[in-house]
Amino acid sequence: KQNHSPVKVLKDQLKKGNKNVLRQEIGEDKNIINVKIYNTGHINKIDIGEKTEKLKYIYCVNNKEYVLGDVNVIKSKVWKKKGLITEEDCYLVRMEDLLSFKDGNVKFKYKFSGTKRRYIDPECFACLLGAMLEVGYEDFTITGFSNKNGDPGISTTHINGKAGDILYLNTNFKNITTYLEDTNFDYDREVKFIEALYKFGWGKVKGSPLLSEKFQRLIRREKIIN
Repeated sequence: KQNHSPVKVLKDQLKKGNKNVLRQEIGEDKNIINVKIYNTGHINKIDIGEKTEKLKYIYCVNNKEYVLGDVNVIKSKVWKKKGLITEEDCYLVRMEDLLSFKDGNVKFKYKFSGTKRRYIDPECFACLLGAMLEVGYEDFTITGFSNKNGDPGISTTHINGKAGDILYLNTNFKNITTYLEDTNFDYDREVKFIEALYKFGWGKVKGSPLLSEKFQRLIRREKIIN
């Protein structure tokens, strides 16, 4: 049975110069970079340097800015695959620094379950936050991205904070394990979240498609994503 959604970033979406990535903004504190997430699916460019200590994530919708919060930046090394680390530097952010936000209908909330792999690529985090805010759910459950040093832990693919697992949503709105075959699996909310993930740059990667990879629910035979 499948009980979680493997998500991987669509690499081309985040390349330098991509039309969905806008110019970088530096905050009043030069050690903090503002990361603006637009409800159009765009994010501003993030160039982290040696002196960057934190990222300030900001959600922009209807000409209004919502300051979601600051997250700590962690310097790591690039992994080519599990068991193979390079000398190339990369940066991760600590997801635990920003677990929720609520201001009227602008909201999201997630919890971790059974994992210490709580570090993610900074741009991937912006895209994930954008998708969560798009749907406004407060019952997301994450079961692992990467460890602090960027390694995948028990996974074989969760390297460099660019892949992770999220439990399927359920009609009880609870942080519990839910299988595709369960009667409380929330098909409609899951589809809406998948569409939001695509909008903000998460997508299929050869050999490991997005979320519910080609899943067909027994009760409803249509596919979520072709």
